[in-house]
Amino acid sequence: MKKTIDIPLELFDRLAEHAQGFEGPSDVIERLLDVYEKTKASETKIPKDNHEERPLSPSSTPFVQYGKLDIQFYPPDLVQFKAFLLRKRRAWVLLHKQGGVKELHEWHAYRFTERSDVLGNLRSGYLRSWREKGIVKAEIAIDKSDLSSVPSHYS
Repeated sequence: MKKTIDIPLELFDRLAEHAQGFEGPSDVIERLLDVYEKTKASETKIPKDNHEERPLSPSSTPFVQYGKLDIQFYPPDLVQFKAFLLRKRRAWVLLHKQGGVKELHEWHAYRFTERSDVLGNLRSGYLRSWREKGIVKAEIAIDKSDLSSVPSHYS
């Protein structure tokens, strides 16, 4: 169910400045909330095996969250991933769906440029309508062997 909220035009314009690719206002709000919640989580402490506490670092997580969808990149650094994608012009996208179904896609990035946005391209392509498609996780790798578990019929 959708709810409509009224916001001042100035706030709407501020949200629009943060939109990437084909994001709408709700996508921007969701992404901002994810960053906020991740920051709050990083301020909490988690116990180590020896019962000491250490801060949870957001940089230690090698994945990005889009909404509540985990997106794992190989290599995990997006700047490095983009550099490899620009050189190789191809990547592998492994979509994990509800019920354990996995789909492997070859991403041909021939028109991808230095100014292109990795997440924007994924959101407008393979991850468009991810909730409706039943996608629960996405792995994106330059080298297919980096993917966690490619179904045998794709090898």
